[in-house]
Formats: sequence, C-alpha cells, structure tokens
Amino acid sequence: MLAGEPPYSGPTAQAIIAKRFSEPVPHLSTVRMVSAAVQAAVTRALAKAPADRYGSVAESAQALERPASPKRWYATRRMAALVGGMTVLGCESKPSAR
Repeated sequence: MLAGEPPYSGPTAQAIIAKRFSEPVPHLSTVRMVSAAVQAAVTRALAKAPADRYGSVAESAQALERPASPKRWYATRRMAALVGGMTVLGCESKPSAR
C-alpha cells in the first residue's frame, strides 16, 4: 500500500463497501507527502468510473514519470537580501592609489 493504510475503513466489510460507493476518493496527500504528479496518478487510478481510469499500465506509468507542472523558482526575502548585499559589496569602489 502506497499510503500505509487502505483508502476506506470501517467496522465491517459492508461499511467499507458503502463508503467506497458513497464517498469521494480520499487524497493521498492527506496521509503522505507526495508530489502533485503522484497524487494525480493515484486519484485517477482510483476513479469510480472505469472510463475515468487509465487505459493501460503503460499509460499510468507515463503519468508517474512526467512532472505534474514545471518547477517554479520563487525569490524569498532572504535571497533578495543576499543578492542586494552582494550587489552593494560588488559596487564598492576600491580605494584609489594616488
């Protein structure tokens, strides 16, 4: 099991089956830290309607291999301060030898 626990639980088999048919597919990311690509692949693999699931194992493997979205780089305050400080240090003029 990828999550370490079943997607549905209950006191009896009938309760579990009822949850499977009446509740939405639980998100894996509530149990484990996973990438968006893995979350999307697992959600689609567990879709209630067979037409919404992957058509083949190869198709599901491809979904796990490609990233869900390109990584974005966000500047933080600390990085901005570091770059600003380096700029100031780089712009300091050297003492002239007169």
